[in-house]
Amino acid sequence: MLIVLIIIWLLVGALSFIYWWTKDYDFTTNEILLLILSSTLGPIAYFVMNIHMGKEKTLIKKRKDGST
Repeated sequence: MLIVLIIIWLLVGALSFIYWWTKDYDFTTNEILLLILSSTLGPIAYFVMNIHMGKEKTLIKKRKDGST
């Protein structure tokens, strides 16, 4: 059972990396090391790539009245 969970963890990380990387770039052999590293992150890789690929979310908008 543990081996199955490890395989699922690695697959989720690899697929997350491929999903985000191929949105803006071609996936070439140069990115194999990045694929391996993101595989070890598992589901966390999805969120890391979300931040890395510039998908910023505004948490607090600046005030429009110009006061500080």
